[in-house]
Amino acid sequence: ESLSLPLVPEEVVSLLLGIPPFPDNNQKISLEEIHGQFVPKRIKSAHYRVDYSDYQDVKGFLFPRKIELFLGAGRIDFVFQEVELNPAFQKDSFELKEPKNVAGKQDATLFP
Repeated sequence: ESLSLPLVPEEVVSLLLGIPPFPDNNQKISLEEIHGQFVPKRIKSAHYRVDYSDYQDVKGFLFPRKIELFLGAGRIDFVFQEVELNPAFQKDSFELKEPKNVAGKQDATLFP
């Protein structure tokens, strides 16, 4: 069984940072205090619920290592083993390599 979650990149980032990704006038946000910082514990509305837990300090920023998203009867779990903020990427990270069994030469670079 699969659950489709149509989110644009900005909404995914909002979800991961504890900002409600789905604006709703009936949302309730529960916070908890960890090491003097208030972080989201639960965001709940009539249509969805997001639970945040297992916070880890990453360069002074508390990041939830577990996020549970409940939509109707569906559930999506985000579990992070390692968190790195603003990593540097090499240019070739965004290049697709031509498969050996493909004839002809095509430019597969996503970002020139």
